[in-house]
Amino acid sequence: MDCDNSNKGSYAWKSLCQARHVIELGSVWRVGDGQSIQIRRDRWLPKTSCSRIVSPLSVLPLESRVCDLINAETHTWKVDLVKQVFIPQEASIILGIPLSFQGAADKQVWLPTPQGTFSTRSAYKLLSGVSRQVLPSCSSLDRNHLMWNSIWNLQVPHKVKHMIWRATHNALPSLYNLWRRNVVRSVLCPSCKSDSEDIVHVLWSCVSLIPIWESNEVTTKLLKYKFFLFADLWEMLLKMKERLDVNLMAMIFWFI
Repeated sequence: MDCDNSNKGSYAWKSLCQARHVIELGSVWRVGDGQSIQIRRDRWLPKTSCSRIVSPLSVLPLESRVCDLINAETHTWKVDLVKQVFIPQEASIILGIPLSFQGAADKQVWLPTPQGTFSTRSAYKLLSGVSRQVLPSCSSLDRNHLMWNSIWNLQVPHKVKHMIWRATHNALPSLYNLWRRNVVRSVLCPSCKSDSEDIVHVLWSCVSLIPIWESNEVTTKLLKYKFFLFADLWEMLLKMKERLDVNLMAMIFWFI
């Protein structure tokens, strides 16, 4: 995967080199003995959205491998170590990965298919999904237009409108966004110290904010929903504007 795309290679080799980014998008390591997998660098979590670890490795060296998390005698995870090193969400995923009692070697598999084998159909679906996230469709443009109008019509200071707009576009400097740009090494929320600090977490789902939302009947009901993007949360708040003061919500987000 690290080979250069040489002009002297065959047509087949050049085609493979050009398709490397597709393989990198969908391939992950299937954990065997953990000897070949670097905890921080490699993709080994069984999920397509973020297969790399984001937890800060404060206990283990940066070059540690997955085998350091496995008891070599019992072929089981070192549960206490995993819970100590990783944020709860990632620790739960890791402890749910089955391990081989025979100590089989690690293997790279194709995550988009249940069998773990590559197919052009699954690769096309994977690329289509990525394209939909990057390229705006008519529906997404309409949604952005409605989103902007809802923010522009708020009866709040302009700086608050600007902050809400940035939050809906995932443009606030959360620790997770800074980590993606190699600005910080840890994404662990400094308030709750139990989850990664993305925009939804810092403005809505952090346990330190629960008392605020539980003071209102509508926001209390919303706590049972899982929002991955702030834009989804804001859209839900707009749907409930007859029962909820969105201007007040915007000001609360600002003061948080």
